[in-house]
Amino acid sequence: MKLEIYASPFVRACIGIVVLAVAFGLFALLITPLVRVLH
Repeated sequence: MKLEIYASPFVRACIGIVVLAVAFGLFALLITPLVRVLH
């Protein structure tokens, strides 16, 4: 039972970090060309 209690928030945190990392990567890929065009 203890493992499940500690695993759930840990897994959620890992998934959240991965999602944020992927979102940031896509955001960077989309913004970089725009910045190059503007500058």
